[in-house]
Amino acid sequence: MIEIRKRHGLKSIDIRKDKMVMDKIRSVINDIGLEEKQLLKERNQHFRQIYRRFMASFFLGSVLSLLIIILVFSLLNYEISKRIAAEEKLNKSHDLLEVRIKERTTELENQIVEKQNIQGQLLQSNKMEAVGRLAGGIAHDFNNILTVILGNCTLLIEDLKDDNPAKEELEEIRKSSNARHL
Repeated sequence: MIEIRKRHGLKSIDIRKDKMVMDKIRSVINDIGLEEKQLLKERNQHFRQIYRRFMASFFLGSVLSLLIIILVFSLLNYEISKRIAAEEKLNKSHDLLEVRIKERTTELENQIVEKQNIQGQLLQSNKMEAVGRLAGGIAHDFNNILTVILGNCTLLIEDLKDDNPAKEELEEIRKSSNARHL
């Protein structure tokens, strides 16, 4: 109360005696009520500003959170798309590799079969060459024997007289040995 008096320039007096003082007190009380109303109004405005700032921050935070969530989902979608594309490419490469392996395996099998055929032909050729050499060796040995027989026949024919019956047979042997050159 003393503060109110000092603030409004009042002195310590008896309130009941002076009407003017009463009016002044009413005015001071009204002023106090107005000051309280003004303080309440300012406080409410301050709270409204805080609420607006809070709501703006909350809304901005919500929008930012939503944008971050959208960005994260977009990045995830991009990464998933990249991974799916990479897996498809890997599967295509795998399939292509499988085809190449089958083709190469078939080619190698064909080469093995061809090599076996060629080896079989070479073996057959070697056998034929061996048989040919054997036959040539036999023919040569037989020719050597015939040469000896022919030489001996010629010597015998020269030694025998013309009237000898063996001479005709020796001539026959000599003719047949000359037929070997045909």
